[in-house]
Order: sequence, then C-alpha cells, then structure tokens
Amino acid sequence: RYLLERAGYGQSSKDHRTYILMMGIDGGEDAVQWDPHNWPGNRTRTFCHAYIIEHWDELKSGDVIDYEFITGKKAEPKTSERLDNSCE
Repeated sequence: RYLLERAGYGQSSKDHRTYILMMGIDGGEDAVQWDPHNWPGNRTRTFCHAYIIEHWDELKSGDVIDYEFITGKKAEPKTSERLDNSCE
C-alpha cells in the first residue's frame, strides 16, 4: 500500500482496487494496462477491463468475462477452456 500511495495511486484500499492491471497474452506494446481506456483500437479489451473494475466485488476466481454475452450479442455465456480440458 505504501508504494501505491507513494506512486500517486491513492491512499485507501478503495482507491487501490480501482487499479486493475490487465494484460494481453499476445505481447506487443499494449501488453499491460491499468487504464481501461488505454487499449487503442481494441473495443473488447476496453469494455472488459472497465467491466472488471466495475464488477470486481461480484467476480469469482476463474470467471469468464464474455463481451458477447454481457452485451447481449450471444444468449449463452462462454465457458473457460480450463473447465472443458481443451488445452490438455
């Protein structure tokens, strides 16, 4: 907390939790961002990053942030590959 305060990220735990770091796993210049509006040209990451910040207290470990489901483009939410073992 001390380092967050010193770096200008607020003084309370409430302030600190608004700084959610999100990263793309494909690398590149935008690999890590704390500002949801700093994903140039990537509407999905911008939306999902802001959604995570706004709904942080409701999310559980492993939840899938499904842009298409949240915005009503799809009727059913996606499931994590972790659950269907498609990576094994």
